[in-house]
Amino acid sequence: MAKRFVDTALWDKPWFRKLPPAEKEAWRFICDKCDAVGVWEADIEIAEAFIGSKIDWDHLRNSCNGNIKIMKNGKWLLVDFVPFQYGELVDTNNAHRSYLSLLKKHGLSGAGQGQTRGCQAPLDKEKEKDMEKVMEKEPEKEQDKELYRAIEKAFLSKNGDRFTNYGKEGKAIHGIIAKAKARDPVDPVGLVKAMLDSFWALKQSGDKFYSAQPFTPSALNASGIWDRVLETMRNDTVDPAILAIIKGAPK
Repeated sequence: MAKRFVDTALWDKPWFRKLPPAEKEAWRFICDKCDAVGVWEADIEIAEAFIGSKIDWDHLRNSCNGNIKIMKNGKWLLVDFVPFQYGELVDTNNAHRSYLSLLKKHGLSGAGQGQTRGCQAPLDKEKEKDMEKVMEKEPEKEQDKELYRAIEKAFLSKNGDRFTNYGKEGKAIHGIIAKAKARDPVDPVGLVKAMLDSFWALKQSGDKFYSAQPFTPSALNASGIWDRVLETMRNDTVDPAILAIIKGAPK
């Protein structure tokens, strides 16, 4: 029996709340019945039989905040399934290799083909050079510049003072800043600090999911990890040692 993480914040998301009851069940059915990388065969007849209701599938696809993509072969892809369940996939992780192999089988791992966010194809040399410019481009506002440098320094301090791909990590730092400002426009700096501390504490806690994640900006910026760390910070049942680190973080 496959066991999967469930997004407990799903009910707080406007797009999900607005779905009719039957379409909410359809979304949950797809999440349960898709394969290990979020691909569903789209067996409408079986789905409606289990749900016990006719579903407006076009409405569901168009109302789920871009979380469903129809593949060329007609199968459905849950776009954020991989990063939410596994974080950033790396081929040096034995547990991740089977998922990478399945993605390749679906045609989701090659350059120019459909990919789940958080599972990116290698960049060619010219594209990598262009991406490195992102690292050099600093935010316009002084506060953002300082936050950018602080995030960069925090991650580099745990990574031997270097990133494998500076372009990718620089872009991710911008993403972290944007997420923090959207979540807490009053004190994004405080939220970022709490998220970094919490992410590092979780990685060191022995948890299998977090210990498999690289401590990089791109890993934290992945929606599956960012949302999960944020939810952990709000959960009163978290290990006291971790709570002590993130005490005072905005809820």
